[in-house]
Amino acid sequence: MGANLPKEFFNIVFFTAGKEHARDFQGVRYRIIGEDDVCNFIGEAVDGTIYLLDATAQKGRELVYLAKDRKTLAAAIRIYQRHRGKAMTADMDAQLHRGEDQEEELARKEAAGLKEKLFALDPAMFRDEFTFWSPLLEEIERGMI
Repeated sequence: MGANLPKEFFNIVFFTAGKEHARDFQGVRYRIIGEDDVCNFIGEAVDGTIYLLDATAQKGRELVYLAKDRKTLAAAIRIYQRHRGKAMTADMDAQLHRGEDQEEELARKEAAGLKEKLFALDPAMFRDEFTFWSPLLEEIERGMI
């Protein structure tokens, strides 16, 4: 509570305070603060850590790390949105003035710059390839998003 999470981020819808609720997931109680479009929940652990609770994941990968707390998640989302907005403008400029061959290099640079900013905010966001942010940056680097 208190962090200004957006109403939506990608396929995640964050709940208003009145719609948040407690739920057990694998024997642990979480405060459910959102859900995605395939019925996974965004849960806040007792210590404040935010996870995507993935009921369909392979054993041992059910908790997908998002951020150390709501404030950090809100800041990460803002950084992502600002960074992507600037990158999209730069990408369009590159296509118009230099050709599409620069796209791959721009995508790599964008992913590296975004990772640097997010890592400074919360290094655990990249502790392994199974966090929320690791595959997201990989998709940016490959030009998929």
